Amino acid sequence: RYGSISAMAGLSREVFAIAFGCQMAFLPLLAVSAAGDLLPKEVRNGTLGLLFLTPLTPWRIAAGKWKAAMAQVWLMLLAGGPVAAICAYLGGVGAFELVWGTALPLASAAFAAALTLFVSTFLRTPAMTVIVSIVLLLLGIILPVWMVGDKTPDSLAFLAAWHPVFTAIATAEPRIVRNPSLLTFSWASASAGIVA
Repeated sequence: RYGSISAMAGLSREVFAIAFGCQMAFLPLLAVSAAGDLLPKEVRNGTLGLLFLTPLTPWRIAAGKWKAAMAQVWLMLLAGGPVAAICAYLGGVGAFELVWGTALPLASAAFAAALTLFVSTFLRTPAMTVIVSIVLLLLGIILPVWMVGDKTPDSLAFLAAWHPVFTAIATAEPRIVRNPSLLTFSWASASAGIVA
């Protein structure tokens, strides 16, 4: 069954879609988990005051904590590199797919880490920080659908231009959007919008 080149390319495309879906789901959760205890641990250990004695500004301290959470996300993203390389080698995906397949999960994880660090400034326990952050991320997926109201292909195309989750859905299944050519670079606007 998988003896021809086109069948192998189709199989590798399916594998890439599954791997991409897993990254879109798990990288933001990893970012939430990694960032959930960074500031509360400093408070528990009594070292947050020591950080403010250094010449670092609060902004630089928060950026350093965000980078620490994103380092773990990058390692997990790089762990998926061999799967992407095999899919590219078998002809199922090209450079364009590899770029948006990396940019969307990374942007989602970057936002999740920043949101979790923000939530951890209000809540002192890591468990509550993680739970509240996950709930806020889920609300960030549900509320845009509720605000748009209808589920027409045009509303999905609008959401896909600005929200990475809907961009991932529309890019993986371009048939559900009326004009799939509009989605060619929607991953760039969604990634840039969520990071900004």
